[in-house]
Amino acid sequence: MRGRELETVAAAGEQLYCALEQALRGGSPVLPIPQKMSAELARALHGLAGGARPGEVGVRLDTAVVIATSGSTGTPKLVELSASALLANANASRETLGDDGQWLIALPTHTMGGLGQLVRSICSGIKPHYAADYGNPEALVQAAQRMTEPVKYTSLVPAQLYRLLELAQRDPCAADVLRGFRAVLVGGGLVSLELRQRAHELGVNLVRTYGATETAGGCVYDGVEIGDTKIRVRGGEVQLAGSNLASGYLNRELENLAFVTEKNAAGQLERWYRTGDSGYLMGGMLDITGRLDRVLISGGINISLESIEQVAQRVPGVAECCAAIIADEQWGHRAVLAVVPDRAVLEDSAGAQLALCELENISPLLAADIKARLRSEIGAGAVPKRLCAVANIPYLQSGKPDLQKIKQLHGD
Repeated sequence: MRGRELETVAAAGEQLYCALEQALRGGSPVLPIPQKMSAELARALHGLAGGARPGEVGVRLDTAVVIATSGSTGTPKLVELSASALLANANASRETLGDDGQWLIALPTHTMGGLGQLVRSICSGIKPHYAADYGNPEALVQAAQRMTEPVKYTSLVPAQLYRLLELAQRDPCAADVLRGFRAVLVGGGLVSLELRQRAHELGVNLVRTYGATETAGGCVYDGVEIGDTKIRVRGGEVQLAGSNLASGYLNRELENLAFVTEKNAAGQLERWYRTGDSGYLMGGMLDITGRLDRVLISGGINISLESIEQVAQRVPGVAECCAAIIADEQWGHRAVLAVVPDRAVLEDSAGAQLALCELENISPLLAADIKARLRSEIGAGAVPKRLCAVANIPYLQSGKPDLQKIKQLHGD
């Protein structure tokens, strides 16, 4: 049985804002499409429609938005979100932050991170301001300076926060702009203690958010659930429940893997989303330790790729890094690490070109330091099979690292 017709809308400015506003009021459900659609997303849409128009997909009757997950580890999932789920999350966010304000859209609006800010803007009636270049910290600061409302918010991913803090530490004007936000939300990945300390020292009100497209965005702020969100940890996996949960996926065969329905203590049916993230609750606060599918099993030992990245990131000379898993004949699997050396390392390397270059060729000392630190703090199994020096970590449009490209950098 076919559902409602799905309206595809370019994820750009006012056009999507107006279509989303209508969808939240019961109009046609919206599928935000990036201007440059990835091959993976195009294949997902084509497969679900059987080669037909996206509007012929069987969309649920209560769906307001269909939005693709990042697809960082494979084919994107197409998530169906009802108006009630989107509004529940937006209202919970407002209650937690304490006031309406203007949002600086610094994330793509075909992703949940960007679209969630549009929903909050529609709820408040305050039009958002759009940044033109999400990856450029100077452009983000300039966009923030053009905001018109006294109360300002923005939402970032960790890589953007890192670049903005780097800029703010050498540019007092940029630091003032960051301090001018009522709150800077950061999610979509682990936020290192170092980043949090730097933000605190600069006087930036940082709010760490956790959630997923399947939860209509961030629903845990600084480790504490917002709205009616519930958290539990089963078998080391973080699971979430609440009125903000997605209705499901357009690719329905995936739903039973991601969503479970069980009776609660009162005998009522309750639906939970399995996040695929590992974590634990301590004193009622959630601490995320990484992705369950980013655990390396090397020589019979389980090693989190996030732990490899966190240790390597603390080595002087490392600006950014990202780990991936590749097959290894001897160990079964090994880690590989893409490293962005900082300016000082590049200056010492006499202008070596970063193009699929072994880090040992750029800075033997830095490569040795990384390996020694990993061996000492985690163990021999954490030492990467290969260290690749790159000018920039490849990112998806969602702001998450492109793990497939990381593997390709290393010839996998």
